[in-house]
Amino acid sequence: MLIIYSTYFWFLTAYGLYIMKNRKIGQKISLFFSITCYLMALVTIVFGAYWWATYGTSNPIFASAIASVIFFISCGVVLQVIANANLPDLKIKSEST
Repeated sequence: MLIIYSTYFWFLTAYGLYIMKNRKIGQKISLFFSITCYLMALVTIVFGAYWWATYGTSNPIFASAIASVIFFISCGVVLQVIANANLPDLKIKSEST
């Protein structure tokens, strides 16, 4: 339950309240994949709950599902930070005289 709430909180703060106007293409791609990682974490949570209810927690597949949830949330957080970074313009500007 805590994982679902934290994922929902991250989604609201990153995408609902904080809107950047000037994102570069790499940041847009990172934003897309961070949302995808969060959704995959939710799918894996549902699968883990199903596996727990059906087969119990003694099976290694359940442990793999929990590890996958942690992996997807971690990737989503890192990609979200990259997507929300305020990157400066690094182009070299020549002086016109």
